[in-house]
Amino acid sequence: MIDGGKLGAGVPIGVPLSPSARPATTEVGGKIAILDPQKQTLILADTKNPPEKALTVALPVGDYDGPMSTGDVVVLVDRQSGNVLTYTPDGARKDTKPIKQKGGTPRLARGEDNRVYVEDADGTQVVVVARDGAVRDVSTAERPAPPDTKADRPNAGGSSDIQVQAPVPPRQTTTNTPRPPTTTPPPVPAGRPGVPLSVTASAGNGSATVNWGAAPDNRADITAYQVTWRASTGQTGAMTVGAGARRATVNGLTNGVSYVITVAATNRIGTGAGASAAAVTPRAPVSPADAPTNARANFDENDRPTRDVTVTWGQPALNGGTLVHYQVTATGLGTRQVTGTSTTYSQVQATSVITFTIRAITRTSDGQLTGAPATAVHRDNQAPPPGGGTPRIQISQGTASSTDNCHRPNCFWVNTRLTGFQPNTTYRLTLRSRANTGGVVTESARTNASGTLQYNELNYDVPGQTVWVTTQGPNGQVKSNEITWRAG
Repeated sequence: MIDGGKLGAGVPIGVPLSPSARPATTEVGGKIAILDPQKQTLILADTKNPPEKALTVALPVGDYDGPMSTGDVVVLVDRQSGNVLTYTPDGARKDTKPIKQKGGTPRLARGEDNRVYVEDADGTQVVVVARDGAVRDVSTAERPAPPDTKADRPNAGGSSDIQVQAPVPPRQTTTNTPRPPTTTPPPVPAGRPGVPLSVTASAGNGSATVNWGAAPDNRADITAYQVTWRASTGQTGAMTVGAGARRATVNGLTNGVSYVITVAATNRIGTGAGASAAAVTPRAPVSPADAPTNARANFDENDRPTRDVTVTWGQPALNGGTLVHYQVTATGLGTRQVTGTSTTYSQVQATSVITFTIRAITRTSDGQLTGAPATAVHRDNQAPPPGGGTPRIQISQGTASSTDNCHRPNCFWVNTRLTGFQPNTTYRLTLRSRANTGGVVTESARTNASGTLQYNELNYDVPGQTVWVTTQGPNGQVKSNEITWRAG
């Protein structure tokens, strides 16, 4: 209740409501009428504090507009059956009146005289609900009778009716006798807009997009649409879009949280009832997991001739998936499935060079994804590296090039030289840039017997960008020098 411009204490309804439930804007017999179209019920909630138990009225199966109140009855329109229905504050059916079914949507409005007007889609019929709930049918195509002093006169019960008489044939007169003047029936008053049609929503990454059909304007042009949302956490938000909009994107939402989005139309009379889309939950796009972090092969180098080697790593970014297990492969030792972040290989020959490759396997709604690899190497640290020194990568901008993904005049080869690596070993070379640190392209090449490699098959074409090449070396990732790409 509002008293002195301030909201009073809240009164519990006592009945669970669907997100699409909508109340009448005026009370009926001291109660608030609430239509729950999802449950096909009309709730009559008491406004006293403490309240009496709310009444729940089961409605015939239909597609309802409303509710509106005359003060004494509640008015609903079933667009499916084409009927106007009225109910008393105690939930009893008062009256039913059919409207013409010619396609389109009937328009429902409450006049300043407290009567409710229902106009069919083509504007040829108006059903008027008086304050006491009596329903009258007025055809706007019919020529009205001369003014009747009884028309629209309050009756003894305080209600008012619209009486329409059939036209009276003119009497035989001379041609010089003028016809009596005719009167124009009063127009049906404008009302708040109806409910927007076909409201749907789809989730994005930290966002949701809502679509809707035009709302009935109820004889006053729609000026805007109000888009509101409520999260399952209780947070709310709102935005206003133009009258011609039928789509809006809500940004800044939290991934993994459910949102119900509601759309309502506004005209010069006010904002009509809203319609809600089914709840949506924004989620980040799902992709394979990143490479595990800090992959290491740990062992006691003094253990000879065999030793235990424990491989450890850190959990990578799962990129929207759910971790199933880690896949660990080892040179000559097969593949393991590991649920933790370490695994131990027993009795490894101290002189063996073994490369361990670790990948995260994740589950998504579409199946399982295999993540990027990380490697760790076991080598006898008391012997010099077979490659003959510290692994290094040196790059430079080479000659002009052109491929499907690299275009002239700025496309050139990237001259890439590896030294100090394992001999006769295949390495994956990844070209990276400041604009794409995750990798522009990755290709494989094999070192020679001395652990060196000259590879000139990578290319690039964005002037001004800083680029470099990386690979996974015996003791971790090896990064080349950085160069700034020159235009052709």
